[in-house]
Amino acid sequence: MPRRGENIYKRKDGRWECRVLKSNGKYQYSYAKTYKEVKEKRNILQECVKSGELKLPSASMSAVLLFEYWLNNGLAERVKPSTYAR
Repeated sequence: MPRRGENIYKRKDGRWECRVLKSNGKYQYSYAKTYKEVKEKRNILQECVKSGELKLPSASMSAVLLFEYWLNNGLAERVKPSTYAR
């Protein structure tokens, strides 16, 4: 069954990909293992974009600040605790 108009695609590597158009005209991509998971992520991203809560690091941030931003924004949920500790 084709799912059209949702900007959700199955990639060649087996993952599902979704994209949401941000206010600056660029897309925010998200990936998941199942269609249901990626659809939930897409809905959350759309709500964040509409409310203006989606904050991305600016180009003028230093490397240390970018690394802290990366560590503090969801990395702990995506990797094993031992990897996060290293």
